[in-house]
Amino acid sequence: MRTSHLLHEPSALRILNPAGLAIPALAVTAIVVANVWFSAIPLFGIDDSGTYI
Repeated sequence: MRTSHLLHEPSALRILNPAGLAIPALAVTAIVVANVWFSAIPLFGIDDSGTYI
């Protein structure tokens, strides 16, 4: 039985620890960008006749 996979666990954890921080940061950034984007949409048309939706 080979135990070489046990030697790579610390290197795998070195990769996963920053990813564990990057994924929530990316999600929060995406939420902020989406909120700013949707707030920039004007609610009324060019001639103030109604909404774009």
